[in-house]
Amino acid sequence: MKSLLKFNNILALAMLSILLTPAYAFARDNILKFAVIPQGIGNDFFHEVKAGCEQAASDLGGVQCLYGGPEEADVRAQSQHINQLIAQGVDGIAVSVINSDHLAKNTGLKAQKNKIPLITFNSDFDEKTQSTYNNIRQSYIGTNNFKFGWELGKLTRQLRPEGGKVCLISGHKSSPALQNRIDGVRAALAGISDPSVTITTLEGQNGWSEYSRCPFYSNDLSQRALTQLLHVFKKNEIDPLAVDTVIAVGAWPQQDEEAYREAIVPYKETLKSQKIIVVIGDAMTQQVRLLKENLAHTNIGQNPYQMGYQAITLLNRLAQGQPVPRIIYTPMIQCLPDREPVCREQK
Repeated sequence: MKSLLKFNNILALAMLSILLTPAYAFARDNILKFAVIPQGIGNDFFHEVKAGCEQAASDLGGVQCLYGGPEEADVRAQSQHINQLIAQGVDGIAVSVINSDHLAKNTGLKAQKNKIPLITFNSDFDEKTQSTYNNIRQSYIGTNNFKFGWELGKLTRQLRPEGGKVCLISGHKSSPALQNRIDGVRAALAGISDPSVTITTLEGQNGWSEYSRCPFYSNDLSQRALTQLLHVFKKNEIDPLAVDTVIAVGAWPQQDEEAYREAIVPYKETLKSQKIIVVIGDAMTQQVRLLKENLAHTNIGQNPYQMGYQAITLLNRLAQGQPVPRIIYTPMIQCLPDREPVCREQK
């Protein structure tokens, strides 16, 4: 009997050891795993976010940057990717929001339930979603998107002070960040600096009105955005009064450098004479080269590297139980053809 009891005790201890091994191994690993999820990993803009994310993890030590997501901007694919990370038990998530309501319902609430800190970068939840789902995210790191659009509009007014007919090019129609940029552009062109005043469309304010077919939405697809830009050039050839100004609130038309160059070089004199003014958001390396070649009039650059770096830093603080600011705005920089050495997006 004693030998049987001894055997049963040994067996019970062995079984307990097997059950505890995975948790013990995870605890011994002692590495915090933070996920950084862009709108689309195929977008060059987010490559710098990844670089900042990985550098911050290296600088902190004991931290891993899990960078990934859909190839192209797709809210359902983004949600599925995040839900997989939640199921795996990551220690924190930073996401660039494509669609506020969908992401809050399908992933944000799950992160809350699992006590996984959630922050946003580049594109935040809109105000309605944040009000509906209290504390759905702990912090936002990125550009002040209304101000970004406002700066694009201000530069456009400097180039065409008498006003004109503008076409706006954006990415996803559902993106709150991009809508904020469009609001900022319209406000600046209309001569309004108050972000609480929303203009649905420009109808002669300050001499500015909008081309009837715009805004164009590219769904973050470079070729589609370039086709939309070319439509404006071709329309101007037929009727210069129809549209004479293009403002893209993101880099999409210029993401494929060679395709943009090939498409726009035939219109270089049109740009030089300012029959059409082209103002584009972001200032990635290829965009600066195109600007230096006078294939656009101006760019406003962001700082995606800092977005990635700060995202990991803040998630690490949240994992330690430390408070973080609700909003951290990263800097912008104005780019003109003669400022090429200093207008690259800075780290």
